[in-house]
Amino acid sequence: LWIYLEFCFFFSSRRRHTRYISVTGVQTCALPIYDRGISCAVIFNVAAGQIFSENPPALETSGTSANTITFQKSGAGANPIISASGDAGIDTSFVICLKGADYYTFNGIDVQISGGQDLEYGFLLTNISPTDGAQHNTIKNCSITLNNTNVNSVGIYQLINSNINPTSAGGANSFNTYDNITIQNCFFGMKLYGYDVSGQEPLYDDATEVKNCSISNFGYAGIQARAVGIHTWSQKNLNIHNNTIFNGTTDYRTLGIYAAGNNQGEFYGNTVYGLYGTGSQVVGLRQYESDINFYKNSVYDIEGVEMASGIEIYGGTSYIYNNFIRDIRTPNSDTYNYPTTRGISDRKGTAYIYNNSVLLNYVSTVSTNESAGIFVEGFSYGSATADIRNNIIVNKTDVTTGGYAVALYKSAEYSTVSTNSDNNLYYAGTPSGKNLIYYDTNVGDQTIADYLARCATYEQNSISEDAPFVSTSDLHIQTSAISYIDGGGQVIASVADDYDGDVRDAVIPDIGADEYDCDYIVWRGTTDTDWATATNWQKQQVPTSADNVIIPDVSGKSNNFPIITSAGETNNLTIQNGANLQINPDYSLSVNGVIINNAGISGLIIRSDATGTGSFINATANVPATVERYLSGPQWHY
Repeated sequence: LWIYLEFCFFFSSRRRHTRYISVTGVQTCALPIYDRGISCAVIFNVAAGQIFSENPPALETSGTSANTITFQKSGAGANPIISASGDAGIDTSFVICLKGADYYTFNGIDVQISGGQDLEYGFLLTNISPTDGAQHNTIKNCSITLNNTNVNSVGIYQLINSNINPTSAGGANSFNTYDNITIQNCFFGMKLYGYDVSGQEPLYDDATEVKNCSISNFGYAGIQARAVGIHTWSQKNLNIHNNTIFNGTTDYRTLGIYAAGNNQGEFYGNTVYGLYGTGSQVVGLRQYESDINFYKNSVYDIEGVEMASGIEIYGGTSYIYNNFIRDIRTPNSDTYNYPTTRGISDRKGTAYIYNNSVLLNYVSTVSTNESAGIFVEGFSYGSATADIRNNIIVNKTDVTTGGYAVALYKSAEYSTVSTNSDNNLYYAGTPSGKNLIYYDTNVGDQTIADYLARCATYEQNSISEDAPFVSTSDLHIQTSAISYIDGGGQVIASVADDYDGDVRDAVIPDIGADEYDCDYIVWRGTTDTDWATATNWQKQQVPTSADNVIIPDVSGKSNNFPIITSAGETNNLTIQNGANLQINPDYSLSVNGVIINNAGISGLIIRSDATGTGSFINATANVPATVERYLSGPQWHY
């Protein structure tokens, strides 16, 4: 093995092609790289199913974009495992360490603690000098298992050494990728810590990507320390997506993904659930003084003893859109004057909150418990501004024993709801002094009419109804549902598709994270009473003979019920209770399928006058209707 390695390293100038090396020990392979360096691409094939009980030294020799270094699983079977013990302390407490090393790939190489709890890091990537960080490395298709009773245990730690601050971009740990990694039983799943000095963006870690990873069983019950699935600091162009983070707990703060300061990037497609904490805060996704966009994430089953949030921002600017947020709860909390349960929380900074679906639905057990679908807070030292559009915000918390269940909650001072806000669905259960559409600690609005009157010039297209979610665990909308959600949104150029990637309607998008295709064409009466006016229908199209049509009760909304003033046709037709449809004299409506008239004889009126009588053509028997017949006189009619 040694002779072959040296041949590869020293004589590859004559034969510059990739060397494939079969190995029986990782430490044996690492030493020649550390001592000799390389001048060609090298792949170490590590046989499947092996367990290496060893503590490899840190790797300090770098590859290049052409001469990469790869350790990969070879053959069928379980991933090979490096099982290490380690000592407490950053210099020795790792399984694999890349110290200023570049262009490494570890593919299908599992790492684990061999016993005890001293081992702190599965993979450690750190800079070796102010101008030499660990860059362009990839770790993928592997698992990392440590001991989460050690509060310093971290599955992957990308760290700027506090004693070696970068002086150039080369000294940062940049362009590293972590893909399809299972991390379990670590107090922290990942820490991505760049140069922690505000205003030094050129020296921050750049373009770190975390994708398709599973992080579970992080933190540890009974320990008073923050536990985080993925914790980032001073990262730019950060990309965290399509990860699953679950089963985290601690007696302090438990967070799924936390951008803790000076970060800029995108968090999307992640699923975070099963977080619990007895300390001050449990949050699915959070950013602090950062510019992070959150979209297409699913956050649920988040419970705190004191405070819990689905998505929270504290400073900076965030676009928050197309997220599913549900089952956030603090049933026993009465700690704060403000809501302790928050679906989306803008504590400080600027939040653009678009097309999210939020459902809170727990049972409060203390008299002062408060909850909010959206909470806009702000402080004397930093205000909060929220632009809120096209969201479904449903708070069905049972406050029989409790304070307030509120859809939109803001502090009276230091917070602003933008006048661009509109086209939202707010619902907080049956209106009452405890169930409020809006509350600002001084005044509350029980009904949507009260709230729209308060807003006066904005939110005038917002509505209130119990959103027809598929279930409390699935926030897609039932396709059979008749709802003002369908086509009730406004066009937002930056939100071109929905949570599932379905393209949004370019003219009348839906409210919420799900752009659903309703099985019916529904009357809205937005423009006038004319059946033949396209803008009166929620799909902006006049029904054809193939369409199933619903006429709902639009009293208190447009108050415009349809009138047939030309020839109309449908497939099936349903007239809901409280609605009505008129067919004017000398005009006709053909129903090719089934008609259901739940409104009785006042729901279908066929008019008649001197010019003629309306015509209703259908094959359904015993349809209740009012049929007029114009009688001219003085003549007898039989």
